[in-house]
Amino acid sequence: MKYSTPIVKGDINNMDMTIEQLKTLADKLNFSYHRLIGAEKLKTLLTEHCVTLGVTLEDAMKEDFVVPVNKTKEEDMPVEPTKEEVKAKVPAKETSSVDKELEALRNLTFADADKVKMEREEHDVYKKALKLIRCNVICNNPNKKSYSGEIFCARNKFIPEVKKFIQFNTPTHIPQILYNMLKEKKVQLFKKTRVKGVDVTTPYLANEYTIEVLPSLTPEEFEAIRQKQLAEGK
Repeated sequence: MKYSTPIVKGDINNMDMTIEQLKTLADKLNFSYHRLIGAEKLKTLLTEHCVTLGVTLEDAMKEDFVVPVNKTKEEDMPVEPTKEEVKAKVPAKETSSVDKELEALRNLTFADADKVKMEREEHDVYKKALKLIRCNVICNNPNKKSYSGEIFCARNKFIPEVKKFIQFNTPTHIPQILYNMLKEKKVQLFKKTRVKGVDVTTPYLANEYTIEVLPSLTPEEFEAIRQKQLAEGK
């Protein structure tokens, strides 16, 4: 490649070069510059540019000098990560319990909603039915005067059979479902009245059981019962 203005030999810093000579050297080095640039400014920029090329100015001013091509090694080039690698580096977002419930509600059908509602109602009914009540049960049935207690059982569509021996005239705990059942039980009794000098027996219905609801046990009473049961080996 021929240049219009010959490049003088020697050190660029120790000689006075015209602006045309500097521009010729810049063109040879493929260095871009402003068309109105001054000689001193261009000389400084060319010095810095030669340093980046890794050559000396004396070599750059030789006629057979070829500008080195800055090739980037293939192994040094950044490799774009794959989608799988990017996904693996991104930390998985923890799913909160609220998000799980919202996702479950989005996929909920009317049949599933009815089922969930029924299950919750059954759970609430079951919990209430087995709630223990401290009370004293008194039997009013004259045919059961010799009974010290009786076995009672109850059930419904939500609750499986609940069975318990309830001792009469003794403070005890009974489930709510049995308490409700005992309150509804009736017994037929008879009363005698005298009408116009004649004894008349009249039947009537009365509560078969009288239930005295007692206050709940205190922590001290619970502890006393526990110690008694331990002493009895229960």
